[in-house]
Amino acid sequence: MKTDQELDDLETVIPELADYAMRQACKNALTNGQSVLQVQDGIIYEVFPDGKKMHRKTITPKIPVIKKELFIET
Repeated sequence: MKTDQELDDLETVIPELADYAMRQACKNALTNGQSVLQVQDGIIYEVFPDGKKMHRKTITPKIPVIKKELFIET
């Protein structure tokens, strides 16, 4: 079982790893001639390898979520 410190460290690193993986996947897709979807200011764009952007859909703004902590006593 992991210690509290180890879990805290993982909670810090995992979002960074996920962000890196997403950026790499996007880069790989564009390098291989495929388009990707991106959201910017409430608009979904299809981005093509040549850098061209095409508006695909306008979406509702993000809903802010307040982070809460949950403690389970054992």
